[in-house]
Amino acid sequence: DANRHFKPFGIALISHDENAECYKQLFNSINTLAIQEFNHPCLINQLMGDGAQAITTAQELLFPSCRRLMCWRHMIQKCRSHRNLATKEDWIIIDKDIHVLHLAFTDDIFNLGLKLLLQKWNLIPTMQRFTDYFIDQWVSKLRYWYEGAAFGKPSTNNGVESINAVIKKKYTLRNKLHLSAFLPKVETMLFEWSEASISSPFSTITDISLNVELHAYKWSLNVNRSEILNWFNNHYIVPSSTAIMTTSAWLNIYKSNQWPSFDDYAAWKSSCWMVSPLASC
Repeated sequence: DANRHFKPFGIALISHDENAECYKQLFNSINTLAIQEFNHPCLINQLMGDGAQAITTAQELLFPSCRRLMCWRHMIQKCRSHRNLATKEDWIIIDKDIHVLHLAFTDDIFNLGLKLLLQKWNLIPTMQRFTDYFIDQWVSKLRYWYEGAAFGKPSTNNGVESINAVIKKKYTLRNKLHLSAFLPKVETMLFEWSEASISSPFSTITDISLNVELHAYKWSLNVNRSEILNWFNNHYIVPSSTAIMTTSAWLNIYKSNQWPSFDDYAAWKSSCWMVSPLASC
């Protein structure tokens, strides 16, 4: 929700192998429920998951217009598990570059940054094996792992993973239960989630704590207000603490979408932030 709290609403019992047929059955069940409750199929714009091919296959069949998002945490973990494809010195550069590209806030910015990134890596022979892996996995197959792939939406499935941990710790005690023993646990979980939704409802507006207000006030005293640009509507360009260019220069480069190299792109990206005040402020 708006306060970054994950709100589970149901449990699906599936086969243990989690193949494509399993996810097809799950997605069909969601569609059936949507038709039953709302008189139309479930409309899904984005689907977040790890890199499992079974999820992708089922999504392409049942929700073809949906964007298949890749969990950022799983993506960077996978990249780090393949660091042996590059030298230790090269990996320090690669890891930093991937983090920069992850912060791309539109599809166009990502595509332009990606082009510059690959140009940079292709000039370094010792990076070639990792570059080939990166293109295959994170460009050709699962490319939607950057912030702008679903702007304003979660970039990881950490909420689901944390719920899995709670289920194992609180309900199953990390035991594999028979169905007859597991179903009462499921009933208990659903009841407690429903009760929690009453005491802690789904937030549509972000709560602003006093501590956050204090930090914002201190920031407003130190920032050069003449460097804050109102670009359009309620979007503003704000200098970062590591800015190496003015906000005007930053905006001009953004409009032109031209960077000589990926390092220039990275310096531009870290110089300013594009922000939009919360409706609750």
